[in-house]
Amino acid sequence: MVAPLTSAAIAAWRARTNAALADLTAGFEDRFGYSPGVNAVHLATPTTRAAAEALGPLPADLAALYREIAAADLPDLDHGFFVHPPDLVAAHGPNHWSSPATAAACCSPSPSTAGCCARLPPPAAPGSR
Repeated sequence: MVAPLTSAAIAAWRARTNAALADLTAGFEDRFGYSPGVNAVHLATPTTRAAAEALGPLPADLAALYREIAAADLPDLDHGFFVHPPDLVAAHGPNHWSSPATAAACCSPSPSTAGCCARLPPPAAPGSR
């Protein structure tokens, strides 16, 4: 069994990620021939925490993450990784997603991943889960 996420674990991940991003972006343009995008882990604010709470019941780890982190934009890490802010997740509405966790993991506003929503399976019909 995997232990649930804690504030301390998320803070440690954020510190390691920020250090790795500093290493990644140092000399990035010399190595790849273009400037890096904006790579950042955004801290949660009272506004983003309220938006996460408004999503309704979330998986425990996602709720813990949103208490500490509003979003993560890592376009230059591998093919790009994003944790979308809760207000963007909410903007898609409950009928668009099979779960808030699915919405948080997909549909970046980034042009490089704009088609990811089209590849998601449709949400399950009510009562079919």
